[in-house]
Amino acid sequence: CFLSRSIVLLASRGQPAGIAGVAQYLVPLGAAKVADLQGRASLAFFGFQGSSPLQPWVSLVLSRGEEAVGMQERYIPLSLVEYACPPPSEPPARKDLELLRKALS
Repeated sequence: CFLSRSIVLLASRGQPAGIAGVAQYLVPLGAAKVADLQGRASLAFFGFQGSSPLQPWVSLVLSRGEEAVGMQERYIPLSLVEYACPPPSEPPARKDLELLRKALS
């Protein structure tokens, strides 16, 4: 389930060579259209790979010239039914607690 449904985060600083070629690959991840990435100083992209409908938190933030995008924050709800991944039946094992118990015994 998790291999075919993934949260995708992409960020750049400066103008990496070939970044404009990435734009077409952002559309299947939730971008509304192919973005013009030519001459952008930095970008931040939040996307989702999967068969669920477009997620409201998907976004692309761009800057021009020497501007930086700055710090970006998004609330991304996990374990939604729309993601088509069943929630875990048991909480994940906490390796840190297990190691602490061993150390104290």
